[in-house]
Amino acid sequence: MRYLFRSTAPVLCLIVLVPFLFGVACSPDREEAETALEQGLFFFGSQNYSAAILSYDNAIRLDSNYAKAYHVRGKAWYELRQYQRAIQDYDKAIRLGFDEFSVYNNRAWAWYKLGELGNYQKDLANACDIDRLKMKAVLAGWPDQCD
Repeated sequence: MRYLFRSTAPVLCLIVLVPFLFGVACSPDREEAETALEQGLFFFGSQNYSAAILSYDNAIRLDSNYAKAYHVRGKAWYELRQYQRAIQDYDKAIRLGFDEFSVYNNRAWAWYKLGELGNYQKDLANACDIDRLKMKAVLAGWPDQCD
């Protein structure tokens, strides 16, 4: 047993330390991006959508792969009735791996506002696939889109 520990200890040490040596762990830029995102969420909650977008822009500038920042910036664009911009940000969030119910649901409603009913229905179907119960709650009172 001691022999096993001695042979695996260096490997475990490398697994833990290598990400820090190469900056894979949370970098200062990512921490700043998260702070900018939090600031944007504050502005969004205060219905100051333009200021929220500026904060989200800053988060994205600091970390261009920050999928959540694209998603929430899309929500702010939606609130400003900039539906095409919202869709572009939702698309980017999905491409970066933010494959969650909310992004498909939000993009569906942006498509709806643009009159793109085919895309609206596709995104509702994607949202249903991800979380059927949430989608049924969202569509309460509407024809059942999940069946």
